Amino acid sequence: MAHSTTVATLEQLPPPSLPKKRKVSLPENEELAGKLLEKYRSMVAEQPGGLSEDLGLALSAAYRGVCGSTQPIRTPDDLLRTEGVRPWVVNIMKDSFPQEVNTEGVLLAMPPRYSNESFQEAYEVVLILDDRGTYRHHDRSDVADNISSMFYIPVKMKRLPVGDAIWIARHKVRHMEYVLDFIVGKKNVGDLVGSIRDNRHKDQQLRMKKCGLKKLIYLIEGDPNTVHASESIKTACFTTEILEGFDVQRTTGYSDTERKYGHLTCSIIDYYNTHFSVGADTCRLCLTYDEFVRRCSELEKVTLSDVFALQLMQVPHATEEAVLDVTSLYPTLLSLAQAYSMLDGDMRAQEEMLMNNCDLVKAGASKAIFWFVWAE
Repeated sequence: MAHSTTVATLEQLPPPSLPKKRKVSLPENEELAGKLLEKYRSMVAEQPGGLSEDLGLALSAAYRGVCGSTQPIRTPDDLLRTEGVRPWVVNIMKDSFPQEVNTEGVLLAMPPRYSNESFQEAYEVVLILDDRGTYRHHDRSDVADNISSMFYIPVKMKRLPVGDAIWIARHKVRHMEYVLDFIVGKKNVGDLVGSIRDNRHKDQQLRMKKCGLKKLIYLIEGDPNTVHASESIKTACFTTEILEGFDVQRTTGYSDTERKYGHLTCSIIDYYNTHFSVGADTCRLCLTYDEFVRRCSELEKVTLSDVFALQLMQVPHATEEAVLDVTSLYPTLLSLAQAYSMLDGDMRAQEEMLMNNCDLVKAGASKAIFWFVWAE
């Protein structure tokens, strides 16, 4: 209860000023502490109007935790176990660690290795673009031809169940197609304004998170400053990257987007060339293309839980990870309301219930969701 009172008190404080450099307890952690402080300051400089209170307090707590740790922090898992560090902080600091791993410490999914062969000996990587994508006044076939001719890579247009681009590894002998662990959702700045207003932006992110692929890339095409809702776009990009764990990348326009797809393809090929010989025997197996389509087709079925999740995403402080954590325990509004009612009107317990029952729900979101449900 003392911890909860402390959290509640902190939430009432004004947003913290930029932290000063602190003494680091363990010399081995000095480099990471410096990078975290630098990240904090760059985020404040980039975000219109400064950081929100919740983000500022969370980053300050993470920085104090890293500086005060008496254990070496060598991996993302070590950082996640550090006092005061939330999962999204681990995500924004992942590039500070020497090996490209996710927060579970495992490599990305790999296609099967049938013999002692290298990745490029066994597979051809094909960039797949959704044939419903918007390419301004350019013919879709021209888009594929342009990328293919610039980067000497095969590009196909196909109806994708989720996202705007994926990559498949096609076995050169067996002709099986495996979906590599990357997916892109693309929006030009004009479309993004509309999708933010009608909630398609959140819906697309949720579908991408459920599709089974781990590396989620959100590509923003165009200059946000050229549209009237530029601040909304900048905030949406910031939230998508920092809180939701997407890799947000930006291009100046159509031609730059073509080049971005080409560079991403080359980087993905390099990744699998490097990790295939070891990872194919120890990592998750990539979905076949047919398995990917079947899995995504299930996302087309809108359930009460899906609708409830989209409602909860409008609640202040409720990130997508937190919402998914809540709906895994309470899939409908009714089930959550019933859980609150079982606490016999103890308002403090009701406000803290989700924080206590869900690992990814913090105090601010727990309280805000309670009042959202009770207002309903």
